[in-house]
Amino acid sequence: MAIKTSLRCWGRSRIPLIRRVILVLAAASLAAGATDHNHFTCKDIKVNNKHYDLSHISFPISISSTKATPPTKTEERLALDLCKPLNYHERSPANDQCPKGSWACLLVVNSKQGESDRITQVIPLITPEKEGGEQTAIRWDTDEGNTVEEGEQWQLRLHGATYADKKQKTLINFKCDHKAPKSANPVWEHYDARDGELKLDWSTPYACASNDNGNGDDGNDAGRGNGDASQPRTDGGWGFFSWFFFLLFLTFGTYFALGTYRNYQQFGIIEIPHKEFWRESPFLLQDVAKQALRGLSGGFRGSSRGDYEAL
Repeated sequence: MAIKTSLRCWGRSRIPLIRRVILVLAAASLAAGATDHNHFTCKDIKVNNKHYDLSHISFPISISSTKATPPTKTEERLALDLCKPLNYHERSPANDQCPKGSWACLLVVNSKQGESDRITQVIPLITPEKEGGEQTAIRWDTDEGNTVEEGEQWQLRLHGATYADKKQKTLINFKCDHKAPKSANPVWEHYDARDGELKLDWSTPYACASNDNGNGDDGNDAGRGNGDASQPRTDGGWGFFSWFFFLLFLTFGTYFALGTYRNYQQFGIIEIPHKEFWRESPFLLQDVAKQALRGLSGGFRGSSRGDYEAL
């Protein structure tokens, strides 16, 4: 009896510590889930209750717009990838390309007959946010447009770095068009240097909302691209419980590894930390389970007797 009482007291002394560990893990899981929710992925873009899949588009895409600026010509060249960062060419001058990690880059090129082309502007339109000198997720938002006769419309806005004291952003007006070719590129609408905003119009079958089966096209073959409808759709994000158990496993793994290393350094033996606690933990759990069952059974007996009156 004395052993059981001391075991209960010893177990209770560790319950606040275990509770704090669980609360920390739960908070970390919620934070991880929130980060994953805000992370931009072209495979599952959410606009209200609709889902859009742009992963079948052949990125990167290059489009340009040219205007006469006598005696020269000025060409705006856009490289765009909505699924991953653009390739960074290590051998090219850093001043002639956007920073590493950019998803959209606008080059303004000036050309004159008889002379070599000259890059006059390098504008990083879509880049990850920076915190503490490190790149984080891309900031983005969406808006549901009107449904017109040709199909539904929606907008995607992605944010970039600061250029010429203007925060850059790209606004793409998507239009669901099952009849459009799968290789259709966006149409250059306008780049406003004063606001730092590029506007594109894009009519494509890939802009149609995904159905419940994840085919990416409301059941129509036009928006399926190279995907196989027989294969289940896989989303890249982890849920709350996935993060919780991953962090739980990571925490206990770190605890055992560091504790074993400490025992080896201090005592010269390879032994798990708090061996006595882990040896007695099954009995502690058994005792807790018995107490819980005893309380539940007592509650049930009390409730059943409460329905009758003694004669």
